[in-house]
Amino acid sequence: MEIIWHGHSCFELVEQDYHIVIDPFQAGSIGTAFPDLDLAADEVLVTHEHRDHNGRECVRLRSGRTSPFTITEFEGAHDFARGRLRGPNTIFLIEANGLRVAHFGDQGGPLLPDQKKALKDLDAVMIPTGGILVWEPEEAVRQCESLQPRVIIPMHYKAEGHANWRLWPVEHFSSYFSENGVCPVIEYETNRMTLNPDTEKHVAILKAPK
Repeated sequence: MEIIWHGHSCFELVEQDYHIVIDPFQAGSIGTAFPDLDLAADEVLVTHEHRDHNGRECVRLRSGRTSPFTITEFEGAHDFARGRLRGPNTIFLIEANGLRVAHFGDQGGPLLPDQKKALKDLDAVMIPTGGILVWEPEEAVRQCESLQPRVIIPMHYKAEGHANWRLWPVEHFSSYFSENGVCPVIEYETNRMTLNPDTEKHVAILKAPK
């Protein structure tokens, strides 16, 4: 499975030439941190209706392809007040060819026991780490310790030119793993990675697209 980061919380998953785009951001919604999106895909998933996650118009949809993916939705919350401050959030569990990955959107509330069970031991997670009404870096670490995913891909963190200057940089999250010898932190030279059954455990910091 190919995993491509388009910046902020927007990812593209590719399996058997079927493309899913998750949380495309509207033009101008995140400042100048990442290029505006102009993507083509077979399917678009949106975790919640905020401008930096619901830019469906930025993705040209193809048709006629059969999806190899199975998608399960879990009802979450954008904030620690169970959504009363920022509304609901959907967590997507996406499976294909024996691999299980999850995109946590802007999750800021606690996971329910059945959600923890379903999201345990994933092959990869795309998890918000920048804080500000989503999981703070420390809470994102605790969630990873609990869920034990094989590959951890941080998202929704501070980047140069980002409209939300209050977000934490990714190092506030990733340093825990490197400094405590939990697992390697790998800084990729591109904005994509290939996930296989034998991909070793690590934190994957994908290069920001330009």
